[in-house]
Formats: sequence, structure tokens, C-alpha cells
Amino acid sequence: MRFIKLSTDEFPTEEDLQEYFSDELPSREPPGRFVFPMGRIGEDGLRAGETLVFTYEARIRYVAEAKTGVLKNADDPETAEYPVYFVINMETLRPTDVPLQKLEELLAREKIYSKNLVHSQAWVPIQHDTRAQELLEGLIAKQGTAK
Repeated sequence: MRFIKLSTDEFPTEEDLQEYFSDELPSREPPGRFVFPMGRIGEDGLRAGETLVFTYEARIRYVAEAKTGVLKNADDPETAEYPVYFVINMETLRPTDVPLQKLEELLAREKIYSKNLVHSQAWVPIQHDTRAQELLEGLIAKQGTAK
């Protein structure tokens, strides 16, 4: 499981965020191509099938599976700013609207991850923990999908 922090610098409004996930990502080549700066995820820090938890404004907004690990972004105009990317399995992408604090509390209570997720700028990995996945899915089911 990997937490991907989305910033208001990249997505100034809620509409920008929704447009990115509903329109821009599906139209990229390949669909779901998510470019990002170096240092957020190491070259071997993501595996195909891993759960991606996209957070925005301290809320879990989208969940999906990675279709690939980290790949070099060659032959693309965004290469200088975003030299690497991964591909989101768009068939698994789903919106949600769950406070990140709730998942953070559950992970700490279960002794899975005790550091602060809400205020961290890091793209935190939680290594292959099925219990963390169950907690996330339980919160999503309880909260429902985004409005």
C-alpha cells in the first residue's frame, strides 16, 4: 500500500482534482500514466498490483491498484519536471471521501503504522499488509463513495 499525497499546488480546486482523475488520466498514453518528481518513490519502491491511496486535503479521495512499478519517463515533454511515472490500473480506480485521520488511527491502534500520515508530506509505503488493506476497505465501505 502506498499513500500518494496530492497537493493544492498541483490541484488548486476540487474540480481540478476530479477532472484529472476522470478526464486526464484516462486519456493519457498509456491510460493511467501518473508522472511525478524523483525522490517520491524509489525505482524499486512500487510493484504492480500494489494499492495506491491518493490523498488530498487530509482525505482519502481515490484508491486504485498500480499496473506497473516505477518507470523512466523518456520522450515526454514533462520529463524534466517529472522524470518517472507509474501506470494506474484504471479499471480499479474508484473515488472515495474518507478522512485520512480515521485510517491513521486504525493503523496505529493495530500497530501497523504509528507515524503521522495526515501531516506528513512523504508518499508513505505500508509494506504488503493485508490487515491495512482490510482496514482501508472497511472505512471505504462504511463512508461510501464521494458525493
